[in-house]
Amino acid sequence: MVNLYYAKLQNRMPGGLSELAWRLCIYAVRRELFPQNSKADAIIQLDDLIYRDKRDRLIGRGECGKPYVKQELLRAAGTARPWFFNLSHSGEYAICATAHAEIGCDIQRISSERKRLAEQFFHESERHYIEQIPDAPYNGTNPAQEERDRRFTRVWTMRESYAKMTGEGIGIMKDFYIDFSGGVPCVCRRRSARNESADVTFAKTAAFFYQAGIDQGYSCTICCENSAIFGLSIPCFNMTGMIEYN
Repeated sequence: MVNLYYAKLQNRMPGGLSELAWRLCIYAVRRELFPQNSKADAIIQLDDLIYRDKRDRLIGRGECGKPYVKQELLRAAGTARPWFFNLSHSGEYAICATAHAEIGCDIQRISSERKRLAEQFFHESERHYIEQIPDAPYNGTNPAQEERDRRFTRVWTMRESYAKMTGEGIGIMKDFYIDFSGGVPCVCRRRSARNESADVTFAKTAAFFYQAGIDQGYSCTICCENSAIFGLSIPCFNMTGMIEYN
């Protein structure tokens, strides 16, 4: 099962959105791993999470920087099940997605400012998905361009969430693309060529996406390798105004 926690930054907070995302993570840990706070050592563990200079004792980072909970924290919670989380923030929002399988998430304010990045990183399948919206007669607004901006930002968050789910980060952006030709988006990854002169080929790989509509001005995507953990829907917890002071 996947849970999504999100909050809109309302007041000044040391660390800003980045710290707000971590506070969402701390709330998720309390709610999902220590629901009763029945153990004294659990309370100590959670206190250490609050202080940034102590988090490294409980939170590790993968080779490319993806954070994960260390076994010490899971042992204190008395669980043998793996537990994963991922953070993101943009504009005024911070999010934290959790699951019992590897997960990635990304949120971005809808914008056309990154179109140069699309030209550099996006595959023709992704560019076609964005640009296939025809222009309509101008009547003071440009709904076609607005839809293209939404699609561009959606593709970007899908790419980011996949790269974060794998733990490989943005360094793999040119090694995969999102294929929209079959109706349901799927990830195609570059096959490692035996030599540089060989033709570059791509193969479909396991990745499933969920679009969370937390704000019409943003695109928010969650990615996981197993579609079963998404269930029929994902619980979204709006923690705005409740997190800064926890």
